[in-house]
Amino acid sequence: MIATEQSSERAILDFAKRSMTPCPRVVEVVESGERSSLTVTRLGVGLLKTPWGKFWQFEFRVSDAWSEYTALLRATLGDDFEALLRREDVLVRLDSGCSTGQLFGEVTCECRPQLGGALAKIAEAGEGVVVHIPRQDGRGKGTPFKLATLTLQNVPTIDTVEAATLLSGGEPIDIRSYGGAVGILRFLGINPPRRLRLMTNNPHKIGVLEENGFICERVPLVIPATEETFRHLRAKQEFLGHLDLVADKLNAK
Repeated sequence: MIATEQSSERAILDFAKRSMTPCPRVVEVVESGERSSLTVTRLGVGLLKTPWGKFWQFEFRVSDAWSEYTALLRATLGDDFEALLRREDVLVRLDSGCSTGQLFGEVTCECRPQLGGALAKIAEAGEGVVVHIPRQDGRGKGTPFKLATLTLQNVPTIDTVEAATLLSGGEPIDIRSYGGAVGILRFLGINPPRRLRLMTNNPHKIGVLEENGFICERVPLVIPATEETFRHLRAKQEFLGHLDLVADKLNAK
């Protein structure tokens, strides 16, 4: 068991060296009824100090469409870098990348406060994990596509869904998948039929985890709408099936 505050310098050095050794494993996942084998490779581990306390940051490569994954874990680590969790239920967030909002502070989406809210809830609970998927920006269609939708949304009558629809040429506007995130959880030692408390407003994410044998409870992660985000949140609720994002009017009770 790794507890850096109580470990000797030699033990920490050994841990740090081992953390840089790539470690591949093959895991089985199911999504939309299709079973597949994914190679999940742990690339690195380090202890992160955040405004919400300490988290282990894991970097992964996965043999799927998204390739790059990051996991932020609040837990004690075992000798094999697995999560040693005390609680029967585990707080989890599957977090799609949003460079415009999470990195650069674009104000018309709620992605940055959502990520912070998830980390705060995990810190309060004492355990949990965020699986972040950087390449899923633009609902999986990429950052260039996302930037084009933001340009269109400067037209007052065009919201996030209509912008994506206009640019997609009849193709689906959300092409994200979450089998790789399931693989990350299993790599970390979080296996079905474990009970998960999934922080999400998107029912599809719950469906994927339940399809893989997890028992899921939805924990809403709602960020109060602002004048900048109201149109964006209302469109996701009305047209994409996200839950409880906004009332009929801004600031309605």
